[in-house]
Amino acid sequence: MTPTTPKPLSVVALPGFHLDTLGYYFAALGLLRLSARRWPQVKGCWRNGIFNLIGGPADIAALENILLSIGQNREWTPYAKSWDAFQKKDTSAQCAENSTLWRAQQASELEVLHFQSHIATAARLSFNPVFGTGGNAGARLFAKGWSSACDAIAPKNKKFPRGITAEVIARDLSAFLVGGSCSYLSDFGAACWFSAANKMFNNGLARSFRGGQITPWAMLLACEAFPLLAGATSRQIGFNRKATGAFPFVTRGPSPEAEQEAGKNVGEFWAPVWQHPLSLHETAALIQRGRAEVNGHGAITAAAFAAAIIQKGTDAGLSEFRRFSLQRTTSENTFESRLASIHPLNDHNDADQALAVSHVIQLRDALPRDSKKVYRGVQGPVDQALIRLAEVGNRDDLRRERSWELVDAMFAALGKVDRNKTFRAEEIRFKLLPPAWAASLLSGGHDNTTEARIALALATLLAAPIPRSRRATTTRRSTLPAALLSYRLGAEVHQRGWQIPSNVPFRRVWAQRAIEENLIAVIQRRLSAESDTKSHPPFETQAAFTLSAHDTAAFIHGETDDELLARWLDRFLLFDWSFVAALERNAFVQFLRSVPNTAIPTATPELCLHGLLRPLFDRGTFDVVRDRAVTKPAGHSAPPSPQSGSLRRVVALLERHETGAAQQTSVSIYQGLVVPIANFGNNTFECEHPKRLLASLILPTSPAAIADLFARWKTPSKTRAAIGQQPLLRPATNSIH
Repeated sequence: MTPTTPKPLSVVALPGFHLDTLGYYFAALGLLRLSARRWPQVKGCWRNGIFNLIGGPADIAALENILLSIGQNREWTPYAKSWDAFQKKDTSAQCAENSTLWRAQQASELEVLHFQSHIATAARLSFNPVFGTGGNAGARLFAKGWSSACDAIAPKNKKFPRGITAEVIARDLSAFLVGGSCSYLSDFGAACWFSAANKMFNNGLARSFRGGQITPWAMLLACEAFPLLAGATSRQIGFNRKATGAFPFVTRGPSPEAEQEAGKNVGEFWAPVWQHPLSLHETAALIQRGRAEVNGHGAITAAAFAAAIIQKGTDAGLSEFRRFSLQRTTSENTFESRLASIHPLNDHNDADQALAVSHVIQLRDALPRDSKKVYRGVQGPVDQALIRLAEVGNRDDLRRERSWELVDAMFAALGKVDRNKTFRAEEIRFKLLPPAWAASLLSGGHDNTTEARIALALATLLAAPIPRSRRATTTRRSTLPAALLSYRLGAEVHQRGWQIPSNVPFRRVWAQRAIEENLIAVIQRRLSAESDTKSHPPFETQAAFTLSAHDTAAFIHGETDDELLARWLDRFLLFDWSFVAALERNAFVQFLRSVPNTAIPTATPELCLHGLLRPLFDRGTFDVVRDRAVTKPAGHSAPPSPQSGSLRRVVALLERHETGAAQQTSVSIYQGLVVPIANFGNNTFECEHPKRLLASLILPTSPAAIADLFARWKTPSKTRAAIGQQPLLRPATNSIH
């Protein structure tokens, strides 16, 4: 038996069915549904933004003949608001009893499909925002518009309006299918889905506007799709389920970013788009299921749906989503759809990004919500950032930029909660982001700047150690890593995450001022209120996350963009640095070490003073400096280390710009710790930026770099003096600025 050659499938491209308007998207689904009557195996898909029929009509002429026959014989799927009387009774009584009984006892199978695409019954009626309030939006009665479109194509009295003939109707169909111009136009009550059906303003003096401008074919084909928009049975069941959860691919709109936007968004429809052909039954199954999940729950908000796209929470071979926003514009009773954004689905799964987005959506849902009457403006920026991130698809550079925007929006929301007494009363909880996500965003060196490196090192500072005298009475919560976040925001560690308590903690010392002043406030807080006089220095550095002397010098000399530095610091503070895996740790180390010029920077007076003072504020750095300066005899106990009490005077003197006195005090401390150091007497050293010098003491500069700087302060040895070497730092009397 000889094998038969497979017969090629016919493909009919229809440029008139594009994806820029919700109505034409519905019309494409309706066309697939009608075509399946004649060609049961027909399939449809979108290619290059237009709809294609595969395996159905041989050409576009065959399709036109079928549609003309349906129109002339009025063989459209009946569409009427059969439940209207029962809906009104339930609306008046604020229940769903009458509509439920009608659906169970009187409605036909087709009427049930139409009903469930428009309304869901629970304790009360829930309306699909795509269809207004059960089939009308103000004066726009969709069933009446459908009936008018039927009459336009095949009048009951067989008489067309003046100038309209059957030939005109046929030419309009041909033009409509290929995206051409039609002659017989009206609104047909379809302005909620077709923007061209709205009133069009012009410059005429006699009439300020003209009527809607769509062909009746568009309205009729769009209505054919409505039975496909009914949710599955599992979506309809539930006494207390969320309204938008009953309808496939329908969500609440994003929270407004401005007060005038509050209450304008009726809802959103996320239209699924597929490039691989699907039959009518496959399309119906896809839409009925219509589920996107995030954190184990169905996505019923725009932010959650965007998060599901980012997390690759959708399947079924979809290529993208078209997000159509349903908004009130000129009237509170009607709405209009517009294409708000396009979301291509990426072809890879980023587990770190998925975890980060999961934490962001948890925070978003916990934030104070907006309503039509009360605008809070906290959730809106987070919603928009999630939606923008979901637009990037496979564009890595854009993903990096939008990801940082999402982190910025997250921090801005927490900042608003922190500064508002009413918001704080809700005690918002949140989780920090995974460091692995930060490592992936920093890869490639696109964001490798001095400001980013300084911010990363600051954000990874360890928590202040608990003094011995208070360890017995201190709870475990205080022992967890706090970094600078607890000083930047009024947040505290809570169980496995963080919480913004109702009362502002005293630890929150950050304010709207220069970054060096905020860092000084953190230094003072740690030394005074959070450290005993005999405790170790309160700034312990993680060995891997240290700065080069170049970056430290740039900060001290005011060569950094402080606004950019503050922005990067806010970003990095939202990551959990309590544990960093080895792979990500290596990535961060490379990021911090990627300084263009690896030579030792110019030894300015400010930088050398930093080398003198910094070991006193970090026990690990002090140990490195002491080991290089002092040879410890065998068997001797460890020499003493600096204590917080002695550092308070150094900080106070630097804050008053008394650099010389601070230098002499530091020399005295070193002498008490048996570390050999030169004493320059009453000579002092230049310091143009004393505040930045003080603030730099919290910077985790590399201990090796500090040891090299500290070597300039050691007492010159006899061997060194014999060969004529001069001190590397010359005093300048009375030269402090």
